[in-house]
Amino acid sequence: YPNPVRGNFILEDLTKDSSPAELQLFNSTGILVNEYKKGRGINKLTIEMAKEHAGLYFLVYRKEGKIGIKKIQKL
Repeated sequence: YPNPVRGNFILEDLTKDSSPAELQLFNSTGILVNEYKKGRGINKLTIEMAKEHAGLYFLVYRKEGKIGIKKIQKL
């Protein structure tokens, strides 16, 4: 939240699972913009978007062998 975003995006792990995770932020052309790691016991992570250009981004979330994708709109 929020989505669309103007500054930073906060990702909350709604499962309240404390497992570590890896996240990658891609722009709309598939270029890797940034990588993040969520450590064990952390359920909230700030994704820095303030310096990114306006457009559509994809956050790829890998945790315990599962992959999820979240679309983020940067205004």
